[in-house]
Amino acid sequence: QVFEPTGSPGTQTIWTWNKPVGAKMIHFWGYSAGGGGGAGAVRALESNASGGGGGSAGSYFDVWLPAAVVPETMQVRVGRGGAGGAPQSSPGGNGLIGQNGGGTFLIGPTLGSKITSNSGTGGAGGTSLTSNGGGGAWGYSQGPANSGSGGAGSLVNGNNGSSGGNNWGYTATGGGGGAGLQANSVTGYQGGSGGENNNSGVNPGGSRGNPGTTSGAGNGGDGQPTMAAGIGGGGGGSSTTGNGGKGGNGSAYGAGGGGGGATRNGYTSGGGGNGADGICVITAHF
Repeated sequence: QVFEPTGSPGTQTIWTWNKPVGAKMIHFWGYSAGGGGGAGAVRALESNASGGGGGSAGSYFDVWLPAAVVPETMQVRVGRGGAGGAPQSSPGGNGLIGQNGGGTFLIGPTLGSKITSNSGTGGAGGTSLTSNGGGGAWGYSQGPANSGSGGAGSLVNGNNGSSGGNNWGYTATGGGGGAGLQANSVTGYQGGSGGENNNSGVNPGGSRGNPGTTSGAGNGGDGQPTMAAGIGGGGGGSSTTGNGGKGGNGSAYGAGGGGGGATRNGYTSGGGGNGADGICVITAHF
């Protein structure tokens, strides 16, 4: 059975699962949801303005259990991805933080503990200082399995704070940081790319948002889904003469959203991209 969330961003959807009669082994796998990216800051010309931090990815679990130790009925909770921080238009305003993703849990009275996968955390909103990305989530079902953290929103080129890829084929990656502006910057800068899976370039992260022009900065690219895990969205570019670029959305399942780019007073900063939803799949083997 496949369980996917249907509620509001950052929440959990709850189902009841019943063990099939005659099953010998039960396989549980899934992801918790990724965190949303933070929005970029809006600042005056003489001030620093950082981009929003990228959201971190949710964690992964993969567990086989003898059917005899699995309860007849279990509660399954699967989380929605966290929403990205909303764009900021107030002069001198800080970017809003991204929302945490919802965790994925299976709760059974005779298991002794939860099979759990911790959710991704949202990226920080841009300020006059470098903005932090969300930290990687940890899963506890078969020992810790760290997923990709979100990139920090940089004061200049957000690519410097992009999310690192990871070497796990089944863990999702975080979102790239949004680009910022230093005091008296003449032009905008590129956002950070989303984390790539396996550091191989085969599953690259969401693309970097381009620097801004009079028409505004480029948006970060959405992460592309793979056969294994979700890929983080790219960070939005910053602009001195237009709106900041929006962070890209994380792809299913479990990836983080990219951070939004910063801008100057009189324009609107880039909002953060949304984190991807979680999932849980339960398979009975006879």
